[in-house]
Amino acid sequence: MVPVSRSREGPENIVRIAFQLDDGSRLQDAFCSRQTLWELLSHFAQTS
Repeated sequence: MVPVSRSREGPENIVRIAFQLDDGSRLQDAFCSRQTLWELLSHFAQTS
C-alpha cells in the first residue's frame, strides 16, 4: 500500500458503487466518498 499523499478532509458524500461480475450479476452498496478502493473491495469480499 502507498501512503495517501493528500488530505482526506472535506465534506463526506454518499455514493452508490456497483461492480458487475462476469456472470452478469451485480454487487452494489452505498459508501462514503472518502473510502478507498481497497475498503470497497474488502467490503464486497466480506458480503458476497
